[in-house]
Amino acid sequence: MIKKIREIEDRKVMFTDTEHKIINSEIEKFVKALSGKMQSHDHYEVERDAMPDKVVKDNFLGKKAEFFVAKYLCERGFPYVKPDMEIRVGSAKGWDCDLPYNQFDAILPNVHVKACNRGTIDFVGGESWTFQFANKSGLGGRDSIFDGPDDDLVVFVFMETQESNTCTIKAILPWSEFKKYLERPIKKAFWDIKKCFNYSTAKILEDKFREEKISE
Repeated sequence: MIKKIREIEDRKVMFTDTEHKIINSEIEKFVKALSGKMQSHDHYEVERDAMPDKVVKDNFLGKKAEFFVAKYLCERGFPYVKPDMEIRVGSAKGWDCDLPYNQFDAILPNVHVKACNRGTIDFVGGESWTFQFANKSGLGGRDSIFDGPDDDLVVFVFMETQESNTCTIKAILPWSEFKKYLERPIKKAFWDIKKCFNYSTAKILEDKFREEKISE
């Protein structure tokens, strides 16, 4: 049985040149398909009034982070689960976990992947990851993790840009360990629909976990 993971430590993950070429090609096709009247167009460009170029970059970044995490967890003893590349029609954007390990082995938790890049650091002042909490218009969605279970894992990834062939996994935490520490995003327009987890908070939790371990 794979031990529950709870760690806040930088872990570098790198694709080989061959892996990087294949994965980039797959993701390029994926995000290109999403740029039409598909899930990302409807949800982000229409519902969020987001810039098309930013939508493409964000989709690429998020999907690539999933591939990095799938590789890393496979090296940690998890089975390899390929990230979902399904194109959903209309506003039916997927909000389920990114890597559904529990479907393949009941003892494994499902995994949610959150990614940020240098642009996030420049805007926020540090690494920060966003969760979709609600949608006031009713046309968007909600990250399934808000509805449990508490032992789902979240992997927090940093990549310089979506073109990077390396990433840093900053933390892997069970949902139960940090959900009460989620904060409002900087943009007031998103306060009612998004929640954020900041790396500065993760470092505080690291001290808390260390104290708990000492007292055991």
